[in-house]
Amino acid sequence: RAHYRSPLNYSDAHLDDARNALRRLYTALDLVAAPVLAVDWQDPHAAAFKLAMDNDFGTPEAVAVLFELAAVVNREKSPQAAGLLKALGAILGLLQSNPSGYLQTGTGENNKLNNAQIEDLITQRSVAKIAKNYAEADRIRKALLEQGVTLKDSATGTSWAAVH
Repeated sequence: RAHYRSPLNYSDAHLDDARNALRRLYTALDLVAAPVLAVDWQDPHAAAFKLAMDNDFGTPEAVAVLFELAAVVNREKSPQAAGLLKALGAILGLLQSNPSGYLQTGTGENNKLNNAQIEDLITQRSVAKIAKNYAEADRIRKALLEQGVTLKDSATGTSWAAVH
């Protein structure tokens, strides 16, 4: 997020901040399928991004535009905004991985579960919820969280992401 001519302050805290920021962008893309589209530079977000980049490669301002677009995706569930977010991110070499795949990588250091085991526990939790055994469902959620896995329930089912 720093300008390329600024001194780079490298620390674990800054790396964690960057990782969390990237997760927020991928979380927005995980909500809505992003169509592949060409950037319409007349779009206000695209124009602001271009202006920032044309102004001495102003990546901090350009990245701020990405977060504005992510907010639009989160708020409006707009495939067009998601497509623009992904296209503008590509200019910076960002957001080109599968959002779900990105969010599910890098589970906590103590995690001993693989994807199949996580999915199995999610199924067990769903069965417990159907049986109105909420204590068991909560226990499974807590056990997954302890393994670095957070669950997100929606009308279409339960998805998961790694906690970093």
